[in-house]
Amino acid sequence: HITGSSDNEESHSQLERFPFIQHYQQWRELRISYPNEGVSNIYFEHLDSIIEKPLESLEYLSITNEFEETEEGVLTWFSLYLDDDNMFTLSSWQMPKLTRLELRNAIPTGPLQFGNVTSFNLHVQNDDSNPLDMAVFRALFQSMPKLESLSISLDVYGTFDADSESRLALPSLRSLELQIDGTTPRSTIEKLMGIFHTQQLRSL
Repeated sequence: HITGSSDNEESHSQLERFPFIQHYQQWRELRISYPNEGVSNIYFEHLDSIIEKPLESLEYLSITNEFEETEEGVLTWFSLYLDDDNMFTLSSWQMPKLTRLELRNAIPTGPLQFGNVTSFNLHVQNDDSNPLDMAVFRALFQSMPKLESLSISLDVYGTFDADSESRLALPSLRSLELQIDGTTPRSTIEKLMGIFHTQQLRSL
């Protein structure tokens, strides 16, 4: 579990002290949590430097982009989307046994190796009104053709920048849990649901 401070120098120091007791090819779970994009870059750079072969044992991956609180108690929000450098690192990871995925305010903007994921938890929280990128969300769900269980938590002010062009073919999807918080617009929910075939679900 890698989690860190909002201070970049302190985060570097934490990584230097962090004891990777097991070789990365033996990791079954990997949880990454960071308070801002600068710290995320430090962590992914470090992981990129040590991961040279497939993560053969990894079954669960969690990436959390937490909001940062200033000394005045004001919450600072960063981009919901992973930047290009972090995307490059993640896209290089081969994770043949990865079946469980959790993303919190860390949305991939390109193809990743999620082909065997069966359970996905997605949490999106944002307090600005910038539109959500429909194409990015569609591509994310489409990268998981074996998905069986999907849980989505939304707490946003903005809506999607477009309607879904069509409903995705996710033949194994049987369970969809949707949690709506805050002032999430109804149009956001409607556009999100337009991505999926709900007739095939056993649980909604």
